[in-house]
Amino acid sequence: MLDRKNIIFDLGGVLLDIVPEATLDALRNLGVGEHLLTDGLNVRNELLQGLECGIVSPEEMYCAIAESMGVVCSPAVRERIKAAWCAMLGEAAIEKFRCLRALRKRGYKVFLLSNTNVIHWEAIEKKLRAIEGRQLTDYFDRVYLSFEMHACKPDDEIFKKLLVAEGINAEDCLFLDDSRDNCATAASLGIASLLMERNAPLPQWLIE
Repeated sequence: MLDRKNIIFDLGGVLLDIVPEATLDALRNLGVGEHLLTDGLNVRNELLQGLECGIVSPEEMYCAIAESMGVVCSPAVRERIKAAWCAMLGEAAIEKFRCLRALRKRGYKVFLLSNTNVIHWEAIEKKLRAIEGRQLTDYFDRVYLSFEMHACKPDDEIFKKLLVAEGINAEDCLFLDDSRDNCATAASLGIASLLMERNAPLPQWLIE
């Protein structure tokens, strides 16, 4: 697979450990209404999808969750919701990020294609700066974020936008993600796809 010179990485579950259940539990402990909670997405699909596609603002999400709790969306409540929302974020696996730098030195172009939201993105940036003193963008040739692109995986639109923006062919790309649906969409476009187990180490052949 490494004869493909463009490597596209997912973030959560691939480069950054995530535990979605931790956010589900934290929101439930805050008293968030069960009608907003699902085992698969942590909150009602429309809310999460809207936030990650940049259609729903963080403020709108905070207020929707506060309303389900039966409380006013005060600054203190927002901070509690934010903490619960970020509970799923584990530590950045620094050896994985250093691998990205090594891949770039070996001549590969490295991209990030992530379904994420501005709240999580800022929290992850803060974590990485505290450990490495670097920004997330320092590890990639370019980052593509769903909330900025107004498109989310597994829709093929987000993959096509990346390919067009970079002027590269699908056949020249390798994609790593922990979602079977995301990998299936990439493969349908001709992108070689590697389905990763969530939070697993990177393949040894990628590191060497």
